[in-house]
Amino acid sequence: MAISSFIQTAIHKDLEGLRDYLARAWATGEIEVRLSELQLTGEGEVVTPDGVYGATAGFVGSLVRSHCRGEVEGYHFRSDQGVKKFFDDGGHRVLNRQLRQRDALVKVRTFGRTMAAVLSPSYRSITNLEIVKELMNMADLDLGWVAVSQHYFDLAVVMPDVLAVPKEGDPIRCGVFTCSSETGHSRLWVSPFLFRNLCANGTILSDFANPLAGVVLDQRHAGRGGESLVADFRAAAEEALGLAPQAASLVETW
Repeated sequence: MAISSFIQTAIHKDLEGLRDYLARAWATGEIEVRLSELQLTGEGEVVTPDGVYGATAGFVGSLVRSHCRGEVEGYHFRSDQGVKKFFDDGGHRVLNRQLRQRDALVKVRTFGRTMAAVLSPSYRSITNLEIVKELMNMADLDLGWVAVSQHYFDLAVVMPDVLAVPKEGDPIRCGVFTCSSETGHSRLWVSPFLFRNLCANGTILSDFANPLAGVVLDQRHAGRGGESLVADFRAAAEEALGLAPQAASLVETW
């Protein structure tokens, strides 16, 4: 089977390294294609006028949910194993018959020569690379942690200044956490939080149980198709970073 989940965890020392990684190894794109021009093979590939692509679980699942719901039941498309069973049982043949009858033009999110998802007509985009670039343009920020997959992007950045040291080995800094999805599986979410070094081994944990941990932005990737969420993200991240003085006053009361 050619199906790949593309699940990865990327660990980098700084935002510059993360930016370069996303630009080099995580390049994404969108193509427009008519549903009638898509045909799935028993090997888990997608034949299009532009050539052959690999299929991911997310792509097959979104295709079935959007265009073959009720006709292919009993399969779980959140895992490679579930999609493999779908192909092994010949479900792709049923899907191909339905696709041949549909002439709608759709946008497909791609990773190189792999199809990751059929995007909603109302999908508003912001790429993982755009998020990182926006943060780098705002302030001198340190990278806390990051995890990236074909459907989810979780990123925490931390301001370099230490707000307080309530006890030895416990420096507290203000940070911004964001999660997003290039395929529409997750909302665009931005929240400030306090970063604390709580463990003896130096593990960095976020303290979400404080008044600063409110959500600045909780936005679906929905609106007018083709619109960008970059401006929304920029405003929310700037607001979250602006809460650093408030964080300092909160720390004094702990």
